[in-house]
Amino acid sequence: MKTVIITGASRGIGAATAAKFASEGYAVCVVYQSNDAAARALITRLAENGAFALAVKADVSDPAQCRRAIEECRGTLGTPSVLVNNAGIACVAPLVDTSDDAISSVVGVDLKGVVYMTKYAQPYIAEKRGAIVNVSSVWGDVGASCESVYSAAKGGVIAFTKAMAKELAPSGVRVNCVAPGVIDTEMNALFDQSELSALRQDVPLGRFGAADEVADAIFWLADKASYVTGQCLGVDGGFGR
Repeated sequence: MKTVIITGASRGIGAATAAKFASEGYAVCVVYQSNDAAARALITRLAENGAFALAVKADVSDPAQCRRAIEECRGTLGTPSVLVNNAGIACVAPLVDTSDDAISSVVGVDLKGVVYMTKYAQPYIAEKRGAIVNVSSVWGDVGASCESVYSAAKGGVIAFTKAMAKELAPSGVRVNCVAPGVIDTEMNALFDQSELSALRQDVPLGRFGAADEVADAIFWLADKASYVTGQCLGVDGGFGR
């Protein structure tokens, strides 16, 4: 049985990705930071559907906690063949009004978390000649006013993906990322209804994406796209292009 580690997996895109991999026969390690109830509910749901699943509480901005999460996964579910770096937090404010703590938190989780998890998981992923999929954002590609720190962190994820794809290719590891547009998740609570309506009008497909649609793209890159590496796949309905 193959094993996947998914960060930020207690809800939204992460939870949908956990369900997708589980449905395809993977053992799933759900890494989450704070939402104990959501993580327990997800693990219960996966187990009821016959999946092997483990929840590990960890702050991915802390390298020691990243190492611990990976080792807990190995000890319970076996050596992972796939890592999905999904954990992310947003910050909507002009840069001048963004606190130093907020900057540190966003960069710590959204960028450093990807770097740390990749650093400590890559020897095991290489052992399995597996894959790493990072979750960036359309804003990491085109940038967003009043989301400069988030855009910078997610842009860093894209650059990191391309660099690591070259670095790990000799080990047989593929590294790709997805860049979701506006997806119908709890993160949209940052916007009011008028802002959401304006965003929806800017999406050529005329609707927001579903977390399941992003999960499908992540699974394809991780499990099916055997000759694809170093790519950033937009899952955005044409938004921001």
